[in-house]
Amino acid sequence: MSWATPVTPDPSGERAPVQKMKSQSRFAHLNFRLTFMDFVPQCINEGGLFTAPTFELFSALVKKANDWLFGNPAMQVRTCETIELHVPVGYTELDANRTSRSEYGKGRLMHIKALRMWISPKSASDRSEPQTIRCINIVPKCIKEGFNGIEPEFDSIIVTLQKFNNIIRKEAIQGKIITVETVKHMFTQWTGTLDADESTYVDKSSDQLCNLYTLRVYYIEGTSLFEELEMKDISPRKVEVKKKKVKFAGHSDTIDVVQTWLREQIGSRLISIQSLEFQLTDAKLTENGVPNTGYSTYTRSLEEKGQTILIHRIFLARPSRPTLSKPKLPPLLNCKTFVPVQLNKGNTETCPGFEGMAETMKRIIAWLNVTNVNIISTETVSVCLKKGKTIDADTLQWTYSNRKDKREFMLTIIRLYIDGQYFEPASNLLPPLPSTATDNEATICSIS
Repeated sequence: MSWATPVTPDPSGERAPVQKMKSQSRFAHLNFRLTFMDFVPQCINEGGLFTAPTFELFSALVKKANDWLFGNPAMQVRTCETIELHVPVGYTELDANRTSRSEYGKGRLMHIKALRMWISPKSASDRSEPQTIRCINIVPKCIKEGFNGIEPEFDSIIVTLQKFNNIIRKEAIQGKIITVETVKHMFTQWTGTLDADESTYVDKSSDQLCNLYTLRVYYIEGTSLFEELEMKDISPRKVEVKKKKVKFAGHSDTIDVVQTWLREQIGSRLISIQSLEFQLTDAKLTENGVPNTGYSTYTRSLEEKGQTILIHRIFLARPSRPTLSKPKLPPLLNCKTFVPVQLNKGNTETCPGFEGMAETMKRIIAWLNVTNVNIISTETVSVCLKKGKTIDADTLQWTYSNRKDKREFMLTIIRLYIDGQYFEPASNLLPPLPSTATDNEATICSIS
């Protein structure tokens, strides 16, 4: 296991000037309870005919976020997440505002990781210093080197987390953990090391692509809370089996299961909930047919056919030392999903057009201002679009076949995890939806 050194200020003690970025000005004029800032890596080398562009490391994005926080002391960080942008090789302009994309197995694609920092205003009485976030990358240990086409073996995610807990029990994290997330890294051949700070991977459409899951811990610098981490994976339940195809329950059903489980976790602090994509193969199922989600690596083949599901990975923090404090009561978890409004249908070669994330966020801000709910966590999720079908944000599964010759359309949605019940406000209290294509030109966009 390895982890990255937290980002530190410049040796001179001076911070870089706070840059005016597009994402920083989007919501400045709005009265908001929650919004986000995107920090996208800049191209540092445009590459050439046979080489792909290179971009800033992820740690550079954390530093930019801290520079922004230093210049905006009235803001506090709620959570952070890694978002992945996909562009053809050679593109250097990145657009985190785009909500839909198409992927084609044969095309060379760049996967570029950016930082999305969710923020809210501090209370009027909070005169505290600007916050500083830190980021730790935790890479599972390679326990068996791969050779002759055999993929390497790594510690499971559970074992990796246990080893990290052993470390922070002895040397506590100096601050409050706000997010733990699982980050996927890709490689075609294991070289013995993985730099989890790299923000870019070029997918050259190799028939065999190895995926390695790492952990990324974000915390706000400050007094240590002396906590250790726990992880729980909850998969959607099976509702129907036809031949080799399994039908699973949707997101809302799984959230009910998560809610029931959380009510039993007295004394724990819920940190984050993440939707993770797993492929359903015979090798990744337990004897009872339940998805085995504890592994840290798998190989993807562009030729294979199968199913994909989204599971919910929950991270909790528990005191690592005896405490006299009253145990925390778990939240009454609920979830609100926001789907970008569809603007046009597209065609067989192009993805349908949707409003940008900035427009979706404006609707989220308006909804939050009316409902005044208590936000626990947020996440950005990609779901698969089916041409000609209603957009169903509740689904947690989709099928894939011969990815090497198939174009897939993906849509980015936002999920808010809420403590307590909420009620939908009257439509006249919310801004009108943008103009959409006519019924015979576009499918319906459902919001659940």
